Amino acid sequence: MSSLGTALFAGCFNPDENAESVELCWLEVSNRTDTPHEVSLRVTDDDQTLYEETATVEASYEGTAGELSVPSSDLSSEPGAYLVEAQLNDDWEEVYLPDVARDRVAVQAIIRTVDDQLQLELWHSTHPDSCRGN
Repeated sequence: MSSLGTALFAGCFNPDENAESVELCWLEVSNRTDTPHEVSLRVTDDDQTLYEETATVEASYEGTAGELSVPSSDLSSEPGAYLVEAQLNDDWEEVYLPDVARDRVAVQAIIRTVDDQLQLELWHSTHPDSCRGN
């Protein structure tokens, strides 16, 4: 079972004022369970795949989540109409970034257990400063 979670930080966002393109600052997976999990990530822009990887994210250990960070060099430095997708088991979750942010955005896929059900959620937050120190 999967669910989509969203979080907006650093100001208000009016979806009627969404941009046509945004900059993806960072992408990571956080595993908050005590079991390693295989996750697939994909970033597309206008149906062109820009990033795709399947990797095992280590289990949480002593309260510290297992994490997998996508290097910024693997992400486009140009704004785009990005669709971020993540898969855990057979369930895919996605977020179309121009629908949730105007300028710069960070995305985190979170693996956790809720009511004994394994879930994958995509959280996003606006990024107030330049993504790469430009």
